[in-house]
Amino acid sequence: IMSRIQPEKLTVPEKKLYDNIYRNMEKRVLLGKEEKAFMSVGAEVNIEAFAKINKDRDEWVHGYEERLPLFNIPIEFFLWDNMYIDVDFSIREAHDVASDCDYDYCNAPENIKFIDPSIPYRAFMSVGGNNWNVQFGRDKLSWGNGEIGNMVISDYSDWYNFIKFTTYWKILKFTAIYAGMESYLTPEEKDFDEIGTGLVRGNYENFRERYKAMMAHRLEARLTDKFNIALSEAIIFGNKYPEFSNMNPFGVFHSVFAPEYSNVIFSLEADYAITKGLDIYGQFAMDELKLSIESGESARPSALGYLAGIRYLFPCSDGIMKLCFEGARTDPYLYNRWHPLTKFTNRRRYWSYLDDGYLYVDKPTGYRYGPDAVVLYLGSEFRIPSNIRLAADATVKFLGEFNNSLSDFMSYDTGSGPNGKSSPSGSVETETVVGLHGEKQLSRHFALGADIYYIRMEC
Repeated sequence: IMSRIQPEKLTVPEKKLYDNIYRNMEKRVLLGKEEKAFMSVGAEVNIEAFAKINKDRDEWVHGYEERLPLFNIPIEFFLWDNMYIDVDFSIREAHDVASDCDYDYCNAPENIKFIDPSIPYRAFMSVGGNNWNVQFGRDKLSWGNGEIGNMVISDYSDWYNFIKFTTYWKILKFTAIYAGMESYLTPEEKDFDEIGTGLVRGNYENFRERYKAMMAHRLEARLTDKFNIALSEAIIFGNKYPEFSNMNPFGVFHSVFAPEYSNVIFSLEADYAITKGLDIYGQFAMDELKLSIESGESARPSALGYLAGIRYLFPCSDGIMKLCFEGARTDPYLYNRWHPLTKFTNRRRYWSYLDDGYLYVDKPTGYRYGPDAVVLYLGSEFRIPSNIRLAADATVKFLGEFNNSLSDFMSYDTGSGPNGKSSPSGSVETETVVGLHGEKQLSRHFALGADIYYIRMEC
C-alpha cells in the first residue's frame, strides 16, 4: 500500500506523516533473517485507573471494549513472502468485571479468578499471493466504513473463529467467510427449546441440534476513481446442521428458504469521494421486508437498517485532522428471529467467579447498538502517529423497547410487539455521551493517555 504513494507529490505535513508511518513499520527481528523466515516478539504493559461520579448504574461507558489488557505479548512469524502467523497472549479482566462491576477502579484483576479465561484473543494464520489471501483462526472482522459500526459485520464482537478467502483486482474484490459460533443456550432458552411437540412459533420445526455458524460473502466494485459500491450477504445457520447445498459461498443465501434453521441479511453500500479527503457514505441492510400485500398476524414485520455519514480528513500541522458526522437507524426486529440460535448475535460463554456461574456474552454481529435504535454521532480527531492523539466526540442514542431483544429469546413474535412501528418504539431511553480523549507518546516505550465522559440518561 505504501509503495503506491509518490512521496515527491506530498505536501510537507503529508511527507512528515508518510516518513513517520514508515519508521513505525520497521520489523524487530528476534530469530531468523528478515529476507527469509523470522520471528518477532513484543511486550506491552498497560496500567489504567477508572472513576465515576454517579454510581446509580453499574455499567461503565469506558467498559470492556475500551479498556486495554494489563499484559499483552504479540508473537509474529513472517515466513517468506506468502505466510504470516500472529498469536497475541493477553491478560485482562473478565467481561463482567470490566463492564458491570461498580467497584472496578483498575484494569489489574483483583485476583487470578477475575482474569478473562478466553486466551488467546487473537491467533491466526494468513497465506496469500499477489491477488488472493486465505486467513484462518481467531480475529476481529468488519465490513464497511462506518465510524461506530456497520450493518452486516462489525468489529464490536470480541472475536470470530473463521476461515476467510479473498481475491482482489483493480476494480473488483470478492470475500467469503465461514465463522463457527458457540451454540450454548441459556437456561431460559433451554426451557423454550423444549416447549411443545417439535413445533414452535410460526409452526416451524424445531430440530434442537446444537449448531450455529455464519456464512457471508461480499463483492466490492470501484466504478470510478471516486465511487465505490459493495454488496454483502450473510446467513446464520442454527438449530440444525445445514445441507451441503446451503454451503455454496457463490450462491444467493436468500434463495435457501429454510426459516426453520436460517436467517439471512443483505446490504448495499456506497462511498463517494467528493474531493480530496472528503467523502460521503451510506449502508442499507435488509433482514426482512414486509410487502404491502402481506397482512394479518402471520405476516413478518420489516427488519431494515440504515447508516449514512460524511467524513473529512486533511493535513494539519505535522498530523492529520478528521471530522465526521454519522447517523444510523435499526428496525425493532433487525437481527432477530424466532429461535435463539438463528439470531445475528455472536455469543461466548465462560465461567464467571464474580457471578459464580456461567456468563453469556451476546453481541450483535452487525451494528453495535442492536435493533430498535436511532443513533447520532459527531467526532473529531487530531493525530500524529507515534506522537499525539487528541479527540472529542458526542453520541446520542434513542433506544426503543425492543433494543434488548437480542437477549430476549421470546421477542420475535409476529402476533404482537412493534409490528409495523418505526424505531425507536414504545418507551424510549435517551442516552447522551460526550467524550474527550488524549494520548501522548513520551518515548518509544512509554505513553500516557486519558479519557473523560459526560453521560446523561433519560427514560
